[in-house]
Amino acid sequence: MAPGSVRGIYSVLASIFRTAIRDRVVASSPCTAIKLPEAAQRRIEPLTVEQVETLADAVGAHYRPLVVLGAGAGLRVGEALGMPVGGIDFPRRQLSVTQQAVTVRRVTTIAEPKTKTSVRTIPMANAVLAELAGHLEDRKDEPADTLLVADKDGTPIPQNRFSQTWARAVRRVGLPPGIRFHDLRHTYASALIASGCSVKVVQAHLGHKSAAMTLDIYSHL
Repeated sequence: MAPGSVRGIYSVLASIFRTAIRDRVVASSPCTAIKLPEAAQRRIEPLTVEQVETLADAVGAHYRPLVVLGAGAGLRVGEALGMPVGGIDFPRRQLSVTQQAVTVRRVTTIAEPKTKTSVRTIPMANAVLAELAGHLEDRKDEPADTLLVADKDGTPIPQNRFSQTWARAVRRVGLPPGIRFHDLRHTYASALIASGCSVKVVQAHLGHKSAAMTLDIYSHL
């Protein structure tokens, strides 16, 4: 069994026993003092500009802004799915992450970001601004809390549904099946590093908890 699978099973069991102890069903947990196998570090391989553009076309016009937010602002998929129209400040050329879309028991709602450091403001390049402006060209009168990309009734799109669209797009353009939406975020980070941004700047733009976390992921770049 892969180390990642073992860690996932351990996490579930540990959570179950913590609840059982709290409810006084058991006195102690067998999940203490267990040494887990080290998870293999996945080497980051940024996508090329051509690959990003191809994927943006392949997911379709409705989902295209999500790819733009991933590669052009480093947003996580939940942050992109939860991005409101009012979160994009065109005059100041920046984007604010203040919420995300989360799915619990098949119900998708808007919630707070992953961590406190996930709340952030990100400067945007001309190409990103132009893409988003084009998507919103016919939506200028919509309320600020309207989602940039939403379901037909205006509710947030479930992440698993978009993941299926993403997987089909990856296959359609002939890219390796292991490419994830999160690789767009890595591509954004690699562009920041290539342009000479400091570790602290990359950390702030990505919403990482610490600069050490950023270094752990991107030091080879």
